[in-house]
Amino acid sequence: MNYISKDISKRLMLRVRERAVELYGEPFPKVVNDRIEEELYYVTGTGADEMLLVTAGAFKEIGVSTEDIPVKSNCGGSYLAYLLGINGGINPLRPHYRCANCKHSEFDEHKYACVGADLPNEACPVCGNPMIREGFNIDPWFCYDNLMYGFEYFLPTDKFSAAIEIFRRTGCIRSIEENANTLSIHFSKYLGTGAEWWVSGVSDSWALQTANQLSRLADLTGVPLGRIPLDYFPDTLTVRSALSQGASFIGIHQMMNRYIQNVLTRFKLRRFYDYVRLFGICYGAGVWFGNGELLLKGGTITQDELPVCLEDVFDYLQKAGFNRETAFTYTKPLKEGNIISVQQENALHSHGVPRWFITSFKKTEMLDIRSKFIYDALMAWRLLYYKICVNLEAFYRSYLETADINMELCWSISNGETKLGPKLEGLLYNDSPSCQKDEYTLWAAKEIMEQGFAFRGLVRHAIDFRQINPSKKWTQKSERSA
Repeated sequence: MNYISKDISKRLMLRVRERAVELYGEPFPKVVNDRIEEELYYVTGTGADEMLLVTAGAFKEIGVSTEDIPVKSNCGGSYLAYLLGINGGINPLRPHYRCANCKHSEFDEHKYACVGADLPNEACPVCGNPMIREGFNIDPWFCYDNLMYGFEYFLPTDKFSAAIEIFRRTGCIRSIEENANTLSIHFSKYLGTGAEWWVSGVSDSWALQTANQLSRLADLTGVPLGRIPLDYFPDTLTVRSALSQGASFIGIHQMMNRYIQNVLTRFKLRRFYDYVRLFGICYGAGVWFGNGELLLKGGTITQDELPVCLEDVFDYLQKAGFNRETAFTYTKPLKEGNIISVQQENALHSHGVPRWFITSFKKTEMLDIRSKFIYDALMAWRLLYYKICVNLEAFYRSYLETADINMELCWSISNGETKLGPKLEGLLYNDSPSCQKDEYTLWAAKEIMEQGFAFRGLVRHAIDFRQINPSKKWTQKSERSA
């Protein structure tokens, strides 16, 4: 298949406009047209336009929808990528309603403090059908800062090999590094040197572990990732209520740490938007301890006012009267770990920016773009949905497999075939100090065994098992029998 064309930008423009008409009708809303024009201006002639079409063509040829595989992104704010179907189904426009039947759409003039999945149910005022709620309110940050443009896809092994072969045939990739089942496609434009493409393996270990767990869950349950809902279905209400319970995070790699538990004492998870912002707090530097935590504790601000990503600061400064270019100039240092100058601080004061915001701004060492947290939150949400609403046993099996814990040993313990003490210790240390597991991994092993008792109707054994404290180091002397 030949993806390369001399008029690649024209082909890209036609493809994305055709898809926009399918979604919103013709003429499509001004906000949609403006976003397409803004992004086309950035990518035209840079090589990124070619990358988008090549990637879309590759996924079409291997027969994979990116909504059904784990995806991470450096540019989740790309609406062009969304219209081409290669960004995991993340619509970056601000939250809005869209009717799939008559193509009617409603964009509120102000930006909702939420994501589309959090909007209430509404019927289409034109045809009466239920409206689709979507949009994650992600700015096209790559347009402002010339950031690297790319996505990381976690593909099944056979599909990964097929995708690599397709990219090789295009001849547009400078280097390819094959690593496990991840496909990382990056494009970077350097002034004066043109475009460089490369395919490399993902380096984020927790993301790879989570992606492997999700892929395994999809295989075990037969429920594709793309079928897991975010909005207010009865099942998702159950998941949302579980967000406030720290115990529900056991078996979800990126959620099992003391820092998140500390944040959740002040920061409440009421909706998916809060879930996204939680990742911004936890992976930004200087955002919480001695900063956001004190502001919330003292009642200085509400939870929604706490800046946790670059877009929060960018939007706030524009509302304070700064134009887009100046707001970007002030926001950019937060991504690079730099501090604002005295002149910039004085300008903030002169625009009436509150003292708390300026103080928080100065304490924050580094923030990142919202799209990164959305992809992280989406993967964690899917794991939680599988755990609560699909199949608990499959969830534990996938976790223990990807966490390198002996699943058969867990089931033998839950069957009462072995003594708990030494075997629980073996799960933690894996018979080698170099394989020591953290406390939360041991809690997960405890929980899987407790559920094993429940599945088998061994209620008395389950009650006895709850008395075991996995935070305690197990020795032979502390041996307990089920």
